[in-house]
Amino acid sequence: MKKGSIRFMLVWVLLALAAAGCTQGDEAGAKKTVAAESESVEPVADEISFRNWREALPAVKKHTIIGNVSIAEFPMKSFDALRKVWLYLPPNYDSSDTEFPVLYMHDAQNLFNDSTSFMGEWGIDETMEQLYTKNPALGMIVVAIENGGDNRYLEYTPSNYGAKYVDFLVNELKPYIDNHYRTKSDPRHTYISGSSLGGYISVYAGLKNPDVFGNVIAFSSVFEIGRNSFFEYVRGLSAANYKDSRFYLDIGEMEEEQFINVVQDNETMFQYLTDKDIPADRRKLVIDPDGVHNELDWRERFPAALEWILKAD
Repeated sequence: MKKGSIRFMLVWVLLALAAAGCTQGDEAGAKKTVAAESESVEPVADEISFRNWREALPAVKKHTIIGNVSIAEFPMKSFDALRKVWLYLPPNYDSSDTEFPVLYMHDAQNLFNDSTSFMGEWGIDETMEQLYTKNPALGMIVVAIENGGDNRYLEYTPSNYGAKYVDFLVNELKPYIDNHYRTKSDPRHTYISGSSLGGYISVYAGLKNPDVFGNVIAFSSVFEIGRNSFFEYVRGLSAANYKDSRFYLDIGEMEEEQFINVVQDNETMFQYLTDKDIPADRRKLVIDPDGVHNELDWRERFPAALEWILKAD
């Protein structure tokens, strides 16, 4: 087999496994896993209970969570399933009447806690606590959805699954959060962020629903799955819908060792955003010469991205 063919196959393996906990198995096995993890439910919003992470996670494991973090089994009506959702509240949430912007993120397993992560955590809780200490006016709520394991690559690409996943965020999760927590619910104060395929689906969500997600932070977006059709979709979008949007794209040059043309794809996407007449101070592309494709690197790159997009507010 040629070297290029081997590399192409490895890309698909990496996309399927990355941040999904190295799940394995054929299509039948994947369906069995999804069926086992999903429960048919007729969800009632008021029955959803966010519990402090100390109650929600096994005490036998060493956890690295700080701050006000809680977890709930959240019903996904559109998938007829339950999915863990992690919630971070800023330090002054309980002691004030302030309304806060909200950041929606994917791959929650990898964001707050080493013991639940795939290859190390992002340290979102630490970053948010430090940001608040630096400037309390920058406090924000973080809502993070765990990935769907074997179905991650379907949910995080602009497939029918991906469209349903974004619709879940827009029509089920966000309304619940806005109704039960003090949020600034307008698109100007609603953010979405992720990495790898999580970056891909974040870009898609910001383009599909600019009236909901006004701010996109996408790290290491891998557009290989459905690239041509997605790029065609983006080219056909009306520029008038994105005059108030903000996009921050971040990619590492070293990621080319894992994903073919990943830097060029991000440059192409940024050009499409530029073509939508998004003002220069509302879009940014960062190409990190030393950037690699893993959680520890995204942990290092995340604070600068967040500060840039918040400063633009």
